[in-house]
Amino acid sequence: MSRQELADAVNTWLAANRKNHRTVIDDTYVGKLERGEHRWPTGPYRDAFQAVLGAASPADLGFYPGQQPSEHPQVEADIPLTRTPGDLSDLLPAVTEIVVRGTVTVPLHTRIMNLIPPVSMDVPRRIGAADVARIEATTSAFRDWDNRWGGGLSRAAVIAQLQWVAATASRSVCSSETVKNRLLTALADLAGVAAFLSYDVNHHPQARALWTVGLDAASEADNVDLVGTTLRQLAHQALHLGRTDEALRLVRLSYATTVDPGHHVSELALAEIAAYEGWCFAATGKLQPCHRALGRAQEHFANADGEPAPPWLSHLDAAELAALRGHSYHVLAHRVPEVADEAEHLLRQAVAGRDSAYARSRTLNLIALSGTFFQRGDDLEQGVAVGDQALGGAGTLTSPRALDRLRALKALTVPHTAVAAVAQFQHRIDAVLADA
Repeated sequence: MSRQELADAVNTWLAANRKNHRTVIDDTYVGKLERGEHRWPTGPYRDAFQAVLGAASPADLGFYPGQQPSEHPQVEADIPLTRTPGDLSDLLPAVTEIVVRGTVTVPLHTRIMNLIPPVSMDVPRRIGAADVARIEATTSAFRDWDNRWGGGLSRAAVIAQLQWVAATASRSVCSSETVKNRLLTALADLAGVAAFLSYDVNHHPQARALWTVGLDAASEADNVDLVGTTLRQLAHQALHLGRTDEALRLVRLSYATTVDPGHHVSELALAEIAAYEGWCFAATGKLQPCHRALGRAQEHFANADGEPAPPWLSHLDAAELAALRGHSYHVLAHRVPEVADEAEHLLRQAVAGRDSAYARSRTLNLIALSGTFFQRGDDLEQGVAVGDQALGGAGTLTSPRALDRLRALKALTVPHTAVAAVAQFQHRIDAVLADA
């Protein structure tokens, strides 16, 4: 819903429910509410907004409640971000505008601070290459934490670091244009890590806002590769939420961005694009398009042999590609059961290739691998054995996303509840979910 559409809906509600109400609002008023430049309305206006948006409180809408224009919230584990795109019609125009815009008329720090509220902190007056290198190293450490344990442990720390880097990017003087672009890239990469952490703990609106920050900064830095990666991360979230059409459009926008003839085209990026496209086709039950896309992913990955990977693509090794392909066939097996064998084969490769640095990914792969046995309805004891490994991994993580996958796994076991071992396994799943 656009600002004008929201304003029109509120005005319509007021006209229908407040017979003597004559004052109307416009899109400018809605924008001020979103940015925290106007107090949250009371009386009829409050009732109208809540009725139109179906929310119980302004916080549910992502707005800043009860603030004067000069006031901003302090850093918290769940920093209140401005309202972000909630459906396909909102998200795609927003990200497309960032990707294809020409002349920048609004300074980057203004755009970022519309999404991340500023906090009071000291930043260096001048930034050099060594300073940016320290930011990059910190981001790398946060990325490693996320891969090992999930998003719950470090999310607040990452968001606080992101606020500091955003303040630095807006207020510090860079020693050169090269350093400035490197700082913006570091900001974009850190925003992507923060977004994935939020996504992993099911804070989806916040994740989208943070990815939008990353997309904006990467675009400002003219980092085509990171812009494309950020779009694919948004697609990953959309697939998790079952928004397949949105995901496919984001993947195609990522492709259009990545193959920009003015920049080097990374084979690793093309491999990931094709893998995500295959996942999108799998979610809609399209067998041959899925096959073709996953085949292209394998070809691009082979062509990337020896190609150095930037930090935001360092995860895309042979195990990750096998995991993406295997999970896609696992999803497709819901509609095309015969591909469950290929899913099992690829997911076994993925699990074998994971070490402790990718504990969360290994657990997710084990969950999907266990599911392939229940999809086929054979060798259920092996499905339970693999599932128990997944339960052991899930117990070490702070990743609600992994718990969502466990719930989906339990749903696959339901047709086999009459088997005693399966019924007992269901009870063990319930115990892990209850302890989370």
